[in-house]
Amino acid sequence: MKKIIIFLSIFLVSGILISASGQPRVPYSARMNSGRIYYRDNRYEKAVEQFKFAIEENPQSADARAWLGAALSHLRIFLEAAAQFDTAFQLDSSYITKVRQNDDFRFQAWIAFFDATRENIHTNNLEDAINYINNALRIEPENRQGLTILAQLYVQLNRLDELKQKAQDMMKEDPENSMVYTMLGLYFFNQSEWDSSHRYYEQAAMRYQTNEQKSRDALARELAITDTVRLNQIVGRLRVVRQDRNPDRLRSYIEDSLRAGRKLRLIARIADDIYMTQGELNANFFRAGIASLQKGSADTVQSEQSRYFKQAISEFEQALNYNPLDLDAKHNLAFTFYRLRESGSDVRAMTLFEEIVNASILAITELSNELCDSILTFLAGDTTSKGLIPISPELTFKIENELARQEHKLSGYQWLYLPEVKRIKGSVEPVAKGDVFLTLYDVQGLENLYLLFGAAQTNVATELKGENRTEEANKKYDEAISSFNRVLVLNPKSSDAYKNLAVCYREKGDSKKAFELMKKWKDLIKGEK
Repeated sequence: MKKIIIFLSIFLVSGILISASGQPRVPYSARMNSGRIYYRDNRYEKAVEQFKFAIEENPQSADARAWLGAALSHLRIFLEAAAQFDTAFQLDSSYITKVRQNDDFRFQAWIAFFDATRENIHTNNLEDAINYINNALRIEPENRQGLTILAQLYVQLNRLDELKQKAQDMMKEDPENSMVYTMLGLYFFNQSEWDSSHRYYEQAAMRYQTNEQKSRDALARELAITDTVRLNQIVGRLRVVRQDRNPDRLRSYIEDSLRAGRKLRLIARIADDIYMTQGELNANFFRAGIASLQKGSADTVQSEQSRYFKQAISEFEQALNYNPLDLDAKHNLAFTFYRLRESGSDVRAMTLFEEIVNASILAITELSNELCDSILTFLAGDTTSKGLIPISPELTFKIENELARQEHKLSGYQWLYLPEVKRIKGSVEPVAKGDVFLTLYDVQGLENLYLLFGAAQTNVATELKGENRTEEANKKYDEAISSFNRVLVLNPKSSDAYKNLAVCYREKGDSKKAFELMKKWKDLIKGEK
């Protein structure tokens, strides 16, 4: 009996206990020490294992949760990392300060929360997304990307009062914070209070312009450049390589072209500041333009309407100055010229709509033969009669990768467009490469684009006819007819297309064809009632 007691005493002293996971129990402090050693040695998988064991020993440890979150973030397991950081902050609110004081933790927590936000937006878990982006902003309160996402989430959830309150709280901290005015502009924009929205967007743009000039001055100073033209060229190139999100290209440009390798990090940071600020300028001028356009559209006094439209034109042009690839800004600029109807505005509208068509529709012959063959194989399996067909995710991925390698300016092509191909439902016919295009727009977007393009062409043709330039007018009417026929490929029941086609044929002197088209239009109108 005495020997048994001694044996049990030794067993207990040695501490060999079994945890719920079946692993030998090791004290919490030992697990944390082991985890930190693995972490500092960049052995993050082993660190994760140790920190999880530490949490088993002490589930209320904010320290263990934060270290686990950081290790998971290094492994790019962001959703789980964000959850661990979130739990750490709930367990100990003061831990946010500790994270902010540690550069590594600060970055890992930010990227984890930011990625978790995007993932939850993608899965439409918007409440979780708000929680994560708010956590990210507790780490970096003035981060413009984070504030922009938070504002958009408040709008999506119709929590506009919280958006306004957030902006007002920020204004108390810093009345010159540009994001305050952007957020208030967004608040009033979604209340359809166009004058107030315009005023705040205008004030935001003024502050962003000041910030951009400071960044330009810093860039000129660091590169010892006094030539404004040369500086503008460098800023433009930095914007392009920054937009590509390719760090190697950015590094190569700074080191090889600018010969500023010793200042790589500094120049990269300035480039990022300029890129982000120009993005905000583009967005603020665009929203200001929309507010002016809406105000002008609602005004019944011709002179006031014209004033607001001209104001909108100036703002859309400013938006395009900061992002020439913004097709939404270009589309609204073209539409505003179309609505203005002053001398030269129809030509301007037509030209802009044509630029949008050319930019948003890409022939698949621009791609490799291998990818073209994949697209034709994909089409061979489609038995619909539609002129616009959604691309499979796998094919979209391949197309985007190839366009990126080609350094193509635009991305987001998710539709195949067959403007000339007559396909009978249920019958699969071979399609030639030259008949297939990629487009950024869905059916409704492309239909609307061609309707407006055709309408602008018709207006220009009518002006030419009024100047007795009959041959030029008829040519332009033919171009408008082509645009309206493209609408009918997408939507054979478009009453607007038939009505506009009738106008074109009437103005060309073909009254018989115009009558047939007007009859078709009336039949469609009756069917819609």
